Amino acid sequence: MTQLSDPRRGWTSASSAEYDLLCPARHLAQKGLSEGRSLDADFGQRIHAALAKRNPEGLDSDESDVFAACMEIEGREVAKFFPGIDPKKLVSFPEHRLWVKFIQEIDGAKVTLEHSAQPDRVYRVIGYPRALVIEYKTLTGDVPESPRNLQLRDQAVLVKPHYLVSEVGVMVIQPFVTHQPEICLYQEADLVQAEQEMFVRVRASNDPRSGRIPGDRQCKFCLAAKMGTCIEYQRWAGGMMPVMLSLMDVAPKDWPPETRKLFCDRFDIAQKWLNDCWAAMETGATADPKFIPGYAMQTGAIREEIVNPQPVFERYIEIGGTPESFLECVKVIKTRLKDRLKIITGASGIKLEAKLKELASGCIEAKPNKASLKKVEER
Repeated sequence: MTQLSDPRRGWTSASSAEYDLLCPARHLAQKGLSEGRSLDADFGQRIHAALAKRNPEGLDSDESDVFAACMEIEGREVAKFFPGIDPKKLVSFPEHRLWVKFIQEIDGAKVTLEHSAQPDRVYRVIGYPRALVIEYKTLTGDVPESPRNLQLRDQAVLVKPHYLVSEVGVMVIQPFVTHQPEICLYQEADLVQAEQEMFVRVRASNDPRSGRIPGDRQCKFCLAAKMGTCIEYQRWAGGMMPVMLSLMDVAPKDWPPETRKLFCDRFDIAQKWLNDCWAAMETGATADPKFIPGYAMQTGAIREEIVNPQPVFERYIEIGGTPESFLECVKVIKTRLKDRLKIITGASGIKLEAKLKELASGCIEAKPNKASLKKVEER
């Protein structure tokens, strides 16, 4: 993992807007806490950096495909958003952080607060009253995201005074999800209302009197919850455990139906709480070998993976191997193949499934996975 400095300088930012709204004390609860960046995040960061420079140099083939798809979608949608505009008059600005300052009165004292947003790219035309904000989502695990979310709404609010425009469009480019993104247009009155609501939320996030409100969404990525420093989260999630523990004297097959449902409803929250507590134990034991009597961190097993198969293939052929026998050592991951096919063709939904079926025709062996328990809609 790569440790990064905080570009937000300890203030709230648009990227956490939705979670801060759900839990007003979340921002202050996380202050001073940090963790590393995952490999998936590094993958996305490399593509974001290339998009900012408009140069795919240094990207591997997978990353280059995502870069090319983002550029293709962006070029088409920008032309639609600025119809009839001479492309030479169109100006774009790569990712940069926009700031706003305002006053909050806390315990009779006036305090200057700051809030920021970092659009991945902003397009505008000099003398033209509208701007377009673009947010890139470049990971395979990204889910469909509405351009009406609070992060993009905050970005629109900060773009308005910075670029002196009265209309701001926002769009999420996520090629693993769709090649036809939706654009949400905020006009003058919308932006005024959004600004006032943003100020209310940011003031609450910086007020030490604000309460902590635990819940699935706001606690999912909260460092205070993950590192075990939020008592409210501990009480909320740990509150699921007595229900589980009270059942230990009875075999699950003998539970009444209502108890089985209650167990299943609370299982995910209780499991996450246990995982978070275990992670806190590992963090403590890493920093202090005496943290847990009788326990110590052990070096993990080394797992090797061939990440560059081309030279391996060439060397294999040189010593007398055949392409056919080499392919017997290769496993094609269907979901990843589908992701690559989506990037290359731009197809989605039924069309993507049809292309994948055609590509893999006669080459698939279907085996059912083990059945799993899932919640179903009640009627």
